[in-house]
Amino acid sequence: MIKHLILYISILTLSYGYSQTKVYGKVTDDLSRPLVGAEVKISGVKQKYYTNSKGEFTLFLSSGLSYTLRIGSVNHYAKKRTVNVRRSEINLGTISLKVIPSGIIVVETESFDGPIERIKPPPLGTVPSGSFWTWCELE
Repeated sequence: MIKHLILYISILTLSYGYSQTKVYGKVTDDLSRPLVGAEVKISGVKQKYYTNSKGEFTLFLSSGLSYTLRIGSVNHYAKKRTVNVRRSEINLGTISLKVIPSGIIVVETESFDGPIERIKPPPLGTVPSGSFWTWCELE
């Protein structure tokens, strides 16, 4: 009986110290269509999460902390949301991402130490294969 009581108290203590909070939401485009495979990334963490076929995502985060989430999808502007995890469940609701108009190149960086004045793409038809930076030159 004492062994069971000690085991029960140990489990309660561990579960309280390492409690997880369910954080969930839905990602849509600006026409309210679900975005399948949209990326949900927690700042400072390498792991990425993706939305399902209904545009929904679910994360389990440690309680008592604050997180910055970056939600993005191909051809859509990304959004950042800060989540203060204080409850057992947090619904972020629907996050609508605006479509990037064609011909616009969006450059994102997690941290950057200097200014970029302008990025000049080459004339159409002259873009070599390779990375984005191999065919962009800074003015």
